[in-house]
Amino acid sequence: MVAVGLSLYTKDIKLVQDTALGVWAGFALTGMNEMATKSITSIIDGFANGFGKTEDKKTE
Repeated sequence: MVAVGLSLYTKDIKLVQDTALGVWAGFALTGMNEMATKSITSIIDGFANGFGKTEDKKTE
């Protein structure tokens, strides 16, 4: 936020571009981290549950 204000004050366009690129990269990496975490969790859960073994569920 400080970088954007400073770049607007000094009229330095490159600083605004670098800040926007940094924000975009941060969002992209956050998404990749979430995707990897969910994938790894589902694989671990699959091992724990036997990858689709069907168990007879008793209804009461």
